[in-house]
Amino acid sequence: MVADIEQLVAKVDELSLCPATAMRLQQLDPMRVSIGHLLEVVESDPILASRLLRLSNSSYYGSSRRVSSLKEAVCRIGLVPTRQFAW
Repeated sequence: MVADIEQLVAKVDELSLCPATAMRLQQLDPMRVSIGHLLEVVESDPILASRLLRLSNSSYYGSSRRVSSLKEAVCRIGLVPTRQFAW
């Protein structure tokens, strides 16, 4: 059962982001966007959401505390990098 779940999680990288979500993110003004509005867009795409959670928990960010919510993930990654991540 655990192996099945790990296989499913690994397949997330093979899936494509929704082009409409990527376009919505790119249209956001990074100087005026609120975290709430950015989260609204990210939450509309489960693939993007899962990738952001995985990235925020990666060793790149070097935190000992795991991120479990999208809000925490976006705060850790940053607004501009989150927008850029969609491309």
